[in-house]
Amino acid sequence: MTKTERIRWKKSWTVTMGLILLIAAASFMVTDRINRIEEEKCFQKLYDEAGKLSSDIEQYIAESTQQLEMMASVIGRYDDLGSEQLWRIIDFYSNFGTLSKIEILMPDDTVLTNGGQKTEEENLSFETESDLGAHITGPAENGNGDGSHIVKTCIPVVKDQETIAMLYGALDLKNLITEINAQPYGNDAAIYLIEGGTGDFLVDTWHDEPGNIWELGERKMAPGYDHDQLKQGLINGKSGYVVF
Repeated sequence: MTKTERIRWKKSWTVTMGLILLIAAASFMVTDRINRIEEEKCFQKLYDEAGKLSSDIEQYIAESTQQLEMMASVIGRYDDLGSEQLWRIIDFYSNFGTLSKIEILMPDDTVLTNGGQKTEEENLSFETESDLGAHITGPAENGNGDGSHIVKTCIPVVKDQETIAMLYGALDLKNLITEINAQPYGNDAAIYLIEGGTGDFLVDTWHDEPGNIWELGERKMAPGYDHDQLKQGLINGKSGYVVF
């Protein structure tokens, strides 16, 4: 090989290597860009799915509240709130409506349930509850021993412009996701409903037993995210992302 040929070969090799490096760099940049685009699409889809799930839950609770309001207007027409006729109507809605249990809190702090049976409730005060008007209680254990929770929608029963009782409708959170037929992310997403103040899982479609998010320990998070951010976001009900 002559000197001229060697120079040409070296130039050709240099140009070839330069092109290879340029192609590799361009490929890396394109791949990185595609990955970022796909990542953002995934974030946006999760955000949209979470928003839809939230709207579905709100609509479900609104429908339950409307159901109780109509029932309260019917109950207000009766003089005897323990009458068999009235409880046939109430039990019908309990069996076929969206609520798992319907009860009536009386002015003497007793509760009518299941066909008009009278029971004692130590933790309920008619005076306190009636002062609150229409409201939704915080989550409480359903008493079945399975660790699941309920929330109660409370509606005043009014007669002659006076509250004569409080109507309670219990919503079983364990069955909530099934009831609204939620299948976010093509049914490939785990759904958690967490009480921000305590960290308790009210709904957990991944684990068999409900637990507490703070008892799981701190998991390693992606750069830009931290455990305190997650905790404060849950407490404040703030919308956002956390990446593990």
